[in-house]
Amino acid sequence: MTAEAEATEDAESDEGFVHPIFRVAPQEDSGADTLGNYRYQAEVAAQICVALLTQDSVEAVVCE
Repeated sequence: MTAEAEATEDAESDEGFVHPIFRVAPQEDSGADTLGNYRYQAEVAAQICVALLTQDSVEAVVCE
């Protein structure tokens, strides 16, 4: 099932009404692609931060 179909199902009320906003495709959706491109970077950073928890010399981790 596609994300669009899931959103449509979630938007349906008991009477079967679907709000028109859920029938309009976005003009652009580059944000979703960009987030996907950075997912690996975020996962690696998270692993390193968790590993830092075992080191007494680290006082803080600041994310940009």
